[in-house]
Amino acid sequence: MTNVNSNNYSNSDALIKRLQMKGLMNKEKEEVQDEQKTEQEHKQEQTQNAYSENNDASLETLDYQALMNSTLVQNMKIENGKFTTYPLSSKGTKIQINGEEVLVKGVGSFDIAIEGNNVIIKAASKNASSITFNNTGDLNITIEKSENYPTRSFNLTTGTGNDTILVADGAKVSTINSGKGDDVVIIGENAQVTNVKTGDGDDTVVNFGTVSNINTEKDNDVVLNKGTVTSNISLGEGDDVGQNDGTVKQNIKGESGNDQIINNKEAKKLDGGNGSDTVFDNKTVKFENGKTLPIKEGETVVLNSDGGVTVTSSDFVITYDKNKNEISKVPVEQSINNPDEAETKLYIVTSE
Repeated sequence: MTNVNSNNYSNSDALIKRLQMKGLMNKEKEEVQDEQKTEQEHKQEQTQNAYSENNDASLETLDYQALMNSTLVQNMKIENGKFTTYPLSSKGTKIQINGEEVLVKGVGSFDIAIEGNNVIIKAASKNASSITFNNTGDLNITIEKSENYPTRSFNLTTGTGNDTILVADGAKVSTINSGKGDDVVIIGENAQVTNVKTGDGDDTVVNFGTVSNINTEKDNDVVLNKGTVTSNISLGEGDDVGQNDGTVKQNIKGESGNDQIINNKEAKKLDGGNGSDTVFDNKTVKFENGKTLPIKEGETVVLNSDGGVTVTSSDFVITYDKNKNEISKVPVEQSINNPDEAETKLYIVTSE
C-alpha cells in the first residue's frame, strides 16, 4: 500500500492512470533521457511511462494551466492554419482531413482550419447551430470563440474515431455528442456547454468550465469535474469513475457496473446505481447496501481486491467483508488483516 499525505482529499488511481495514458496529465518527475537513445526508443519509453504508476501525482494539483501544457493539448495546436468558411447543409460537404474524405453536415456557416488531424472550428454566421463530422479516423477538434459571433452556441457531433474535443476558454457549445470511439472531451475555463454526451467506448471527460449535464454511455468511462456542473453527472454502463473536485449542484450517479464515485467538494447526492459500487463522500465511505464507515483524522481507507474495505487507524483495523456483509473492528495488535498485502485499487487519507 502506498502512503498518501493529503488533507481532506480523495484521489482515484484509475483516473490518474487514464489521464496519464491520454497525455492529459504529465508526470511530475522529469526523466533524464540518454542522448544515445533513438527517437523510436524514446517513444516506446514514453508509452510505457504513460501506463506506469506515479505515486506523486495528485488530481488536487492539476490546474487548468497544467492541463493546457499537457502533451495531448499541445499536440492539438495548429501553428499557421488558415481558416476556410464552409456553408453547411443537411446534404453535407466533403472535406479532406488527414487523408480521409470526411462528410461534414450542419446548419449555418463555420470557419474551419485543418492541419493533419487537428481541426479548429468557429461559428461564421448568426444561424450556425450544428456541425457533424462523419469521420472514421481520429480527429482532434478545438472549438474556439468566434470574434464576429462571440455568443453563438452550436451542437457538435463526431463519428466513430477516437476523437479529442477541446472547448477553448470562453467558447460556448449547446451539445457535444462524441459518438463511438475512445473519446476525450475537455471543457476549458470560462467555457460554457449545455450537454456533454459520450457514446460507446472508454471515454474521458474533464471539465474546468460550466456544464449543465455530463452523460456517458457504455464501457469504462472517467469523469473529472473541476468546474461547475449545474445539474447531473450520469455515468452509464460499465466500470466508471466519477470524481468531483468542483461543484455539482444536483447528483453524481452511476448505472450498472462497478463504479467509483468520489466527492471532494460540493454535490447534492451520490448514487452508485446497480453493481458493486464504492462511494467516497469526503469523510464517509458509503456502500450500495447503505452501510457507512466514518473517516477520521489519520485513518487510511483501502478498497481491497474483493471489493471490501479496510480502514486502518493508529488503534483499530476496521474491515468490511463484502461477501458476508459484515463490518468488524479489532485492535491493531490483534488484527490478522494486513492491508499492505491487499490489492489496492483506491486509497485516501482525510482529516476533520
